[in-house]
Amino acid sequence: MLGETEEDQKIFLKTGDKLTLVCGENPAKRTKCSKRNMKISVKQCKSFNNVNVGSYIFFDMGSIRAEILQVDEFQVVCEAQNEGPIYEN
Repeated sequence: MLGETEEDQKIFLKTGDKLTLVCGENPAKRTKCSKRNMKISVKQCKSFNNVNVGSYIFFDMGSIRAEILQVDEFQVVCEAQNEGPIYEN
């Protein structure tokens, strides 16, 4: 489940946009996503230890696909493969 976005807005991802997901347990969890700062927390996430580069994350009931480009224990950088909105929670 995604964390809060700035001003409860939806974020419209375009193909090629980069998004950083941050574990909710990490101190950076307070980071809010905005159109300029594509970083958002993932609620109830303790680590990304089981996530692999080259795999995919799906948003909005599977309608948006993002390829994982970089992984460390507490954050994942991914790139949108198609367009669409993402929402908090």
